[in-house]
Amino acid sequence: MLFSSITFLYIFLPLSIFLSLISGKRLRNFTLLILSLGFCAWGGANYTLLLLGSIVTNYLVGRFIGNSLGTGSSRLWLSIGIFINIGLLIIFKYLGFFNDSINSLFHLPNQFAIHLKKFAFPIAISYYTFHNISYLIDIYWERAKVQKNFLNFSLYITFFPKFIAGPIVRYSQIADQLTNHRIDFAKFANGAERFIIGLGKKILLANTFAVVADKMFALPIAEHSIYSSWVGIISYTLQIYYDFSGYSDMAIGLASIFGFEFPENFNFPYISRSIQEFWQRWHISLSNWLREYLFTPLSLKFRASGKFGIIISLIITFGLCGLWHGPSWTYVLWGLLHGIFLALESIGLSKILKKIWPPLRHLYVLIIIILGWVLFRSETFEYAKGFLSSMIGYGSGINKYAVVSIYLTNEFYLCFIIALLGSARIFSLIQESYIKLSYKFPSSLHKVCANILFVGETAGLIIIMYSSTMYMVTTTYNPFIYFRF
Repeated sequence: MLFSSITFLYIFLPLSIFLSLISGKRLRNFTLLILSLGFCAWGGANYTLLLLGSIVTNYLVGRFIGNSLGTGSSRLWLSIGIFINIGLLIIFKYLGFFNDSINSLFHLPNQFAIHLKKFAFPIAISYYTFHNISYLIDIYWERAKVQKNFLNFSLYITFFPKFIAGPIVRYSQIADQLTNHRIDFAKFANGAERFIIGLGKKILLANTFAVVADKMFALPIAEHSIYSSWVGIISYTLQIYYDFSGYSDMAIGLASIFGFEFPENFNFPYISRSIQEFWQRWHISLSNWLREYLFTPLSLKFRASGKFGIIISLIITFGLCGLWHGPSWTYVLWGLLHGIFLALESIGLSKILKKIWPPLRHLYVLIIIILGWVLFRSETFEYAKGFLSSMIGYGSGINKYAVVSIYLTNEFYLCFIIALLGSARIFSLIQESYIKLSYKFPSSLHKVCANILFVGETAGLIIIMYSSTMYMVTTTYNPFIYFRF
């Protein structure tokens, strides 16, 4: 079930809020769990048993770890738990990928090729695997106490605002909230506002850019020109940001509506002036997870190697980050690209960057990001290579500007301007400046300014909600990009 669907927006969400309010504090977690399981089953009922089996397994392993802390058994149980989670992820997401890669690498003829069964990709398995692993490690590291209440643990894994595409909420971040959350008007109002803003990002901006990006990336390489390639990748660069940050806004807003507080997941990543800064602003919950549960243990393992150990740790971490996004070598190369530049910055490039004119530093980051998005969006190396070639003028250019111009409508240009200003934090800065300026006025005038701002924001939210609803009613299905991961 999509957050950006009429079914969710006008049936599931109001029903969920109503049932949560009338269930009371004692039954609220049970109500939310039932609602979350229904939400999960809607997206793939066939794999609900797999999800439930994973929940039971990790709950029991967590109990075993908690009961044996300080002994060798706790480490053994942690290893078993991680092995089971990674094993399930490999079987259901990567087995076919490894099978095809081996056959291709050794050029095996059909009669000698390996033919392993390929499973349909269970929705959200990448996300709930990371949630399970963080839970087990947090218990083992004694960052959080073992969750003895099976209902609360199940809710942590399945809570529908974060289930499909994050944010990746580590257990230590939400353990206390599972028993101490409450619904209040301030959280509800802030959550509703955040949700509507996220809905507008997805429906009005990301979907507009998706149309153009999909058309451009559907063109055969032979038909690409410098126009089509740049329009395509710029559209995709804006699409993926507003699609995923929009989903995160909706997830954080929904959590607030139900009394929970989720960590921020995006902080204007396209204004970054280094790749290190980019990963402090982009998919923050993922980069924090990778740093704490993968990079830090690896860097400790290789600490005797000094800077070389840091380089190896970063490259391994981001190579696996790319693979986590999908069973494709283009994802792996995207991750390695970021890992290499992070490694370069960690061993001295960042010092050089600090001496460079800030706009040039920003340009450097945008070039790396855009090159990476070409790899991320392309299905094969060959297509990515041809696309990159056309970006620097080596395309055949048989379509010239004609094919591109069809999609560059007034609506596209309006969304493009709004998207650029939004991603550059211009709107936020204007709002902050307005609020700061209003405090310098006499109290009576300050109140007038505050009321004007409130009326303006309320009107804006109503317009976004109405426009998004009309878009959902009149257009076809358009899933979130990160649903595939």
